[in-house]
Amino acid sequence: MERESVVVACMKIILLVVCISYFWKSEFLKAESKGGESMNKLSKYEQETIINFNVAEAYAVVFTRDKSVIRKLDALVNEFPEVYKCIGETDIDKTYSMPKQYVSYRKPRRISAERREQIKKQMSQLNCKRNSLIKIGGAL
Repeated sequence: MERESVVVACMKIILLVVCISYFWKSEFLKAESKGGESMNKLSKYEQETIINFNVAEAYAVVFTRDKSVIRKLDALVNEFPEVYKCIGETDIDKTYSMPKQYVSYRKPRRISAERREQIKKQMSQLNCKRNSLIKIGGAL
């Protein structure tokens, strides 16, 4: 039991060090860029998302600099504020907290060649209908 508490304490210290290093890195980037780094100036490599959780705790922490992930998580925070929480924010990143049970792993979808062709035809028909409606609407 004592060893488990030591392990949990060490994991919390590691998480704290990681959070502090990201905060320091964010502040350094802001100072370096003379007026603050913007999301648009981050390289694709820098637009990272890190999900951190462990067996001992019920919540996962999500750190992200990816605009699309931020939009999705912000929508979840607005819709389910009792479940998803924004716990930190700078001008280039956000940190969220959520139950770790909502982190999921999925198998890739397997679609037969026949079904893939059927879906392709359906999408082609939908696109033709949409394009014809746009042309009609533009002519009015």
